[in-house]
Amino acid sequence: MSPSEASIAALSLGLGLVGQPPAEQVCRPFAESVSLCLTLRAEEPRALVRADLATLGLSEEQAFAKATAAARASLGPTRPEQAAIADMSAGYWLSAEGDGLDHAPMLFPDQVKARVGDQARVAVPTPGVWLAWTAGSDELDRVMAVAVARMVEADAQAITAKVFTWDEQSGAWQVWGQARR
Repeated sequence: MSPSEASIAALSLGLGLVGQPPAEQVCRPFAESVSLCLTLRAEEPRALVRADLATLGLSEEQAFAKATAAARASLGPTRPEQAAIADMSAGYWLSAEGDGLDHAPMLFPDQVKARVGDQARVAVPTPGVWLAWTAGSDELDRVMAVAVARMVEADAQAITAKVFTWDEQSGAWQVWGQARR
């Protein structure tokens, strides 16, 4: 399936993290066990494959730049949104709009830190779901780990049960732990 003329004109590109992408998908290594992959955001969103780049008249670099700009523009006061956990004073942040940009916060760790705190824990358990919470509570870590593990177990297209934190020294997301039930 090739992109429609309307999709090409709009150049509506998204991005997401993927566990093990197919070779033809346009991706870059991102963090341990995940790659950053481009998506074509159309009526039926799908992975952007290398053959699409020629159709769109874009280099891989241009495509990533357009998707990154869309990702930055998608972030705002309600993305990611803060959510409460029943019977707990702590909460978490969520991006799950299903628009191909839900993993966008991962590209902007400074914005994650501004919203969640310096010691943010971040998970991308499934396509279209980004979760974050503030470190410091063993109970919250347990609750979120169980939630992440359940999402991964329930989704055949799960990405990873790994939980990440931003490492200032390396300038990269590092694995903090593996979510388990």
